[in-house]
Amino acid sequence: MNRSVSKKVGTKKVDPNLCGEFLDTEFGVFTLDSIYLCAMGRHHDDDGGFYRTIGNLHLVNPISK
Repeated sequence: MNRSVSKKVGTKKVDPNLCGEFLDTEFGVFTLDSIYLCAMGRHHDDDGGFYRTIGNLHLVNPISK
């Protein structure tokens, strides 16, 4: 849930009754090639679009299903 939606509905939590039917649903497969640790409470990086990156891990041989 993004910030503007949470402000409109008055909570940061999604009602479990809205998503319970999707608990066992597979939405597809995505291969990860990197993981970023970001400080979400701070300003964005100079490139303008991403949260400030504190660290990252690039996977050499990513595993896909």
